[in-house]
Amino acid sequence: MSQDQASRFFTFYNDLQTTIDDFSTKLPSPDTAEAVVTHALVHAAIVDLHAPFLSQNPASRGRLAASMRAMDTLIRTVDIPAFTIVDSIIGIIWGRSCEVLIREISLLRGAARNEPLRILESMLTVMDKMQTRYPVINENVSKLRDVQALGVLGIAAEST
Repeated sequence: MSQDQASRFFTFYNDLQTTIDDFSTKLPSPDTAEAVVTHALVHAAIVDLHAPFLSQNPASRGRLAASMRAMDTLIRTVDIPAFTIVDSIIGIIWGRSCEVLIREISLLRGAARNEPLRILESMLTVMDKMQTRYPVINENVSKLRDVQALGVLGIAAEST
């Protein structure tokens, strides 16, 4: 990538991050299914935006951690499975976020893994509760639980 291309890329990247940040400050309280999905989309956008840079950029790791904590807070404070209708896109969003989180966990060692492992388990537990109504969630949970059960990346061994 030429210097000019890199400069344009990072300008676009920073503009996109600013747009997401501005949008996130205007989110409604997550007390409806639509608002929950909107919150999930915003945090997933941040996760996906920073995922390619996790191994090289501490700021991206920080943004990932903040978004994952926000998703965890959403999961713990809102009874999402109680909503009659939650767009099944949330299963895709959380599935993708869990994949990025698993990749991040693989880069961490020791106690640094504790919080991400707890967040991963929290997300999977809620997805477990939702999967009977939303088959797409079932597929994601099954795949992610298989990764956990096989001990890939050492996750199963360290989380028990």
